[in-house]
Amino acid sequence: MIPKEKIKSMDYLFNRIVSERLRDSMDPKYSLFLGAGCSVSSGILPAGGVINLLKTIAYLRELPAGTAESPFLDLEYGNMIDFLQGWFDKNKSNHDFLEYISDQEAVIYDKEMIEDGYRDYFEEVFYGIFIKDHPDYEEISLPEKMDILNGYLREHKERIVEDMTYSYWFEKYSTASEDIHSFLTELMNDKSPSEAYIFLADLFVNHVFSVAFTTNFDNMLGEALSLLGARSKEILFDTKTIDSTLSKSSPNIIKLHGDYMYNNTKNLSSETRKLSQPLQYKMENVLSKGGLIVVGYSGADNSIMYTLERLSQKYAFPLFWCEMREKVENDTVHWRARNLVVNATNAYFIPIDNFDSMVEELRKKYILYAKLRKNKRELLGQGTDERIYNEEYLQIALQRVRTIIDKIIQQNEDASHKANPIPPPN
Repeated sequence: MIPKEKIKSMDYLFNRIVSERLRDSMDPKYSLFLGAGCSVSSGILPAGGVINLLKTIAYLRELPAGTAESPFLDLEYGNMIDFLQGWFDKNKSNHDFLEYISDQEAVIYDKEMIEDGYRDYFEEVFYGIFIKDHPDYEEISLPEKMDILNGYLREHKERIVEDMTYSYWFEKYSTASEDIHSFLTELMNDKSPSEAYIFLADLFVNHVFSVAFTTNFDNMLGEALSLLGARSKEILFDTKTIDSTLSKSSPNIIKLHGDYMYNNTKNLSSETRKLSQPLQYKMENVLSKGGLIVVGYSGADNSIMYTLERLSQKYAFPLFWCEMREKVENDTVHWRARNLVVNATNAYFIPIDNFDSMVEELRKKYILYAKLRKNKRELLGQGTDERIYNEEYLQIALQRVRTIIDKIIQQNEDASHKANPIPPPN
């Protein structure tokens, strides 16, 4: 079981956020790390759902073509995602389909991968274990290192296979960036930020947070900030074309795996094996000065986990891993996330029900705290000029949105009248 001292409450996390922010002149001391689980309520499939679609298309491509039984007879233009989802829901227990998936995933893991030049990769995968169980790993001979690695591979075989399935099925779909871009574009099409993202944007506007790292390809946080009248600065992994300095006046969104709008997403194994050097420096710069709150992220990506494991050893930054309550209670969190939190000196799990409830609870606590603090300072004659919480901008932003909506409705009505003129009298 996860040690009790490694599990903290939302109250503990909130108190850390506000106390350390007040300590340091009201500047945000914690950054966020947002995973795919944050966008589920915005209608975007999580990683597991995307994998199911990729498995489906890979299987359907192998079926006989040009027959009356071809499933592609039901496919309509621009409707690939719904088509794949519908087929999977109906056939997820189909024997032939399951046998095909099993045969394909059997080739993901190969005991000889280390001999084929993957030793460096697996040394990164097991880094969190090495630093605890083999502190002298760098000094031992190569044959001894190979024995240790092979032993860990045998022990963690199923976990390694599970972590590699995402990249594997994307590669089965296509290695062409344009194909992947089209697939992701349809996944993200017509999606809007959930209420939770609006609440989170509110905390950014009020300087509770200023930096968000994310592996997500969508732009739900950026769109939510726009709805509140705030502009965010996006930093992508391709820092050769985009200024990579953090903004001091507006929220920063660091897209670690790219953005589907720019056709630069990272999905293949060769792309997700390691973060680009500029992004590693950016994450190190941020975490050397403050803490990190992780939410909606499983921990299956080596490029992210190796960086966090290495930086946690170097800086011992505060790390709060918000994880589904039942996973924490049953000790079924991802094995790398567990190793990271348990072995790091300043890391904790925060049990949550989901991203939406976590953000809502955090914002409610902050607004209540801000109003109580303001009232107390007024009673003591201490003034209220500090940056605690400002709700005036929210009313202005909401009114702006309402005005735009009313204008669009009126334009639609005017256009409708023009399109349907009143007929002349007889």
